[in-house]
Amino acid sequence: MLTAGSHTAHKSIAPCLVPADVAVLTSGRVMKLKRITSIATVCGAIVATLAVTAGNVSAAVAVRGTFTPVDPVRILDTRDGTGVADQHRGPLRGFVTVYPCGNARPLASNLNFIAGVNAANQVTAKVGRDGRVCLFTSAQTQLVADVSGWYADDFASVPGFWYHPLTAARIVDTRDGTGLGDRAVAPLAAGEVLAVTVPGAGGVPADDDVRAVTMNVTVADAVSAGYITVFPCDLPRPGVSNVNFDPANPTVSNLATVRPSSTGQVCFFASVSTNLIVDVQGYFSPRADVTFTSVGPVRILDTRDGTGVVGSRVSRPARGTVIELQVAGENGVPLDASAVLLNVTITEASGPGFVTAWPCGRPRPLASFLNFVRGVDRANLTPVRIGSDGKVCLYVHEGTQVIADLNGYYTTVAT
Repeated sequence: MLTAGSHTAHKSIAPCLVPADVAVLTSGRVMKLKRITSIATVCGAIVATLAVTAGNVSAAVAVRGTFTPVDPVRILDTRDGTGVADQHRGPLRGFVTVYPCGNARPLASNLNFIAGVNAANQVTAKVGRDGRVCLFTSAQTQLVADVSGWYADDFASVPGFWYHPLTAARIVDTRDGTGLGDRAVAPLAAGEVLAVTVPGAGGVPADDDVRAVTMNVTVADAVSAGYITVFPCDLPRPGVSNVNFDPANPTVSNLATVRPSSTGQVCFFASVSTNLIVDVQGYFSPRADVTFTSVGPVRILDTRDGTGVVGSRVSRPARGTVIELQVAGENGVPLDASAVLLNVTITEASGPGFVTAWPCGRPRPLASFLNFVRGVDRANLTPVRIGSDGKVCLYVHEGTQVIADLNGYYTTVAT
């Protein structure tokens, strides 16, 4: 998980794991995350969130595009020096771009932030040839990154797990009792840990082969600034966060990829009282399905300048607009790709709203993956299945500019 925010606003970000010298990134600074030498420090693409892709190793088992979950661990924190070694001051308004070191910095961004508000986003980042990931900040800010897994690049002695994309489905909603079992319909209390059994819910199979799940986690109606930590229920709660929120931005979403416990449970910790909504996006298992290929990132949609818009019409999408985005056969995505991984950003919103993504040609699902308010740019990562016509659809609940950056694609395993 990648988090940006003020170095004075510690309470809304989970505590750090390793004390060291403090560093704050200055405007326009590119920071190289130290060379990855083990899973604990980061690998060929990283999910952190940050996602890692392992380097080449010699073995007999092909594992390209398979995922290995990692129990959440903090690998970067400019507030205390974890992963870095110098000092600066911040923050302002700006954005963060994550990309493989050694490549030119792309136009795409991964995280948008403003002064005084902590913001987080899961990132799947391709790793450079020297084993490093670069993070560019357009303005001064503190940065925190927690690794949650990595995608393999070639061969290994033990394969990772295959991704199984699903149409987004709601499995928890404390506002109406969805997924709460015998628990009362009420917001999470400050300090509460909610255990949720994921296998058997929202299209996830009810068996022991579910090794990790990808979910969109949303908070609403929080009483104060705080954070949500998502973790396997058979582990002590780690010192990381997945969603950071503030009452000024009452509804915030973020993607989380996590290993369920041995009994299939995922735990959600709330630092302050808040409603919690969880929409499952997909799962990983030993059964072959699709493989992941990381790219770019590359900008494939920008309604501000017509990028990706049919006829290149520059037009601000109005309330209730459905954007059809051609992805298969474009920007390196093969015609037979089954899903894509998109980082979607909204800006210049007219008011509060949300974005829903789904394969064109199918009914629009209830679940949303990105929530926004007027005056605050928001971004979120989402995997989305491709429709039979090679398109994905984006529904915007309120008038806003929409930007989408391609981070990778999924293809069906040959049998």
